[in-house]
Amino acid sequence: MENQSDQFMDVLKMITERRSTYPPLFTGAEIPAATIEKMLESARFAPTHKITEPWRFTVFSGDGKSTFARAWAEAYRNHSQSNGTFSQIQYDKMLTKPLQCSHIIAVGMKRNPIIPEFEEICSVACAVQNMMLVAAHSGAGGYWSTGGHQFFDAFANYFSLADEDRLLGFLFLGVPKDIPLPPRERRSVDDFTRWVST
Repeated sequence: MENQSDQFMDVLKMITERRSTYPPLFTGAEIPAATIEKMLESARFAPTHKITEPWRFTVFSGDGKSTFARAWAEAYRNHSQSNGTFSQIQYDKMLTKPLQCSHIIAVGMKRNPIIPEFEEICSVACAVQNMMLVAAHSGAGGYWSTGGHQFFDAFANYFSLADEDRLLGFLFLGVPKDIPLPPRERRSVDDFTRWVST
C-alpha cells in the first residue's frame, strides 16, 4: 500500500508532467468516453465559494465536432466581416482544427450575483485544471484555447449563456503521440515568491 509520501510524489509528478498538446501531436485515436466522464466528475470538486458550482460544459464528439466547427467558424466570420478583419485562412482553420480532435469541451461560467465575478472565473479555472490533470493521468491531452473569438456574443448565445455569463474558451482534446517533448521551462520559485516571517 502506498504511503503518504508516495502518494504526494505521484500527485506532484502528475502536475509537473502535464503538458499542453496540440492537434498536430494527436494520434487520431478517440479518448474513451469513460475518461471524459472522469474529467467532468473531477470538475465537480473544484473550489467553489458558497457552492455556486459556476462551471458549465458542452461536450462535442463524433459528428458533433463538425457541428461545433461550423458554428465556431460562422461566429468568427459574422464578427470579422462586420469590422473588416476577416481572414479566409483563419476561417478554414476553424473549420478543420476541431475535426483533428477526439473531443471539444466548451467551458462556460454561469454567473451568480452573490459571488464576485472574478471568484467564479477562478473557480471554473480550478475545475479545468482538475479536468486536464485527469486527462493527462489517463493518457489523454489537449489544451485550453481562450482566443478572442469565443467572447463574441453570438457564439456565447449558442451555448445558452446569458449576458451576465461568460464563455471562457474550449478544451481541444486528443490522444497525444508517444514522442519525447522538450523540458518544461519554468522560473525558480524564488523569482515569484516573497516570504514574510516577522
